[in-house]
Amino acid sequence: MLKKKLAGLVLVGAIICSVPVAAFAENVQGDIPAASTTKFHPLKQLLVEKAKAFGISTDGKTNKEIKTELKAASLTELQAKATEAGISTEGKTGKELHTALKAAKEAKKAAKQAKVAEAVNKRAAKLGISTDGKTTEQVYTEITSALQAKWAKKAAK
Repeated sequence: MLKKKLAGLVLVGAIICSVPVAAFAENVQGDIPAASTTKFHPLKQLLVEKAKAFGISTDGKTNKEIKTELKAASLTELQAKATEAGISTEGKTGKELHTALKAAKEAKKAAKQAKVAEAVNKRAAKLGISTDGKTTEQVYTEITSALQAKWAKKAAK
C-alpha cells in the first residue's frame, strides 16, 4: 500500500511539474520572433550610428572597414576646419591638426582679451585712472565707479 501511495505521489508530481513547463514552453515558443536569434552588438550599433552621421554606407562592411572610413572622414573634417582657420594641413596627423586648431582658438581668445584690455586701458587713461599693476577687471571696476560718480554729480546739478 505504501508503494501505491508513493507511486501515486510521484505520478501526480510528475504531471504537475510537466504541465506548467509545457504551457510555459508553448508560450515562449510563440513569443520569440525569428530575428531574436541574432545577438545585439552595442559597439557595432555605435559604429553604424557614427557612420550614418558622416554619411558613410555600412552595408556588408566589417567593423574594421567602418572604423577606417570613420577615421578618414573625421580627418577630412579636421582638415576642412584647419583650412578654414588658415592652418596648413600638409603632412599633419589628426592629433596635430586638433592641437593646431586648439592653439588657434586660444590665440583668437587671447587676441580678443587683449583688445578688450586695450579699450579698458584707453578709457581709464581718458578718465585719469592709473592702470599700473592692476588687472583688467580691477581697472574696469574703477572705471565703472568713476562713471557712476560722474553721473551722480551731473544728476545732482
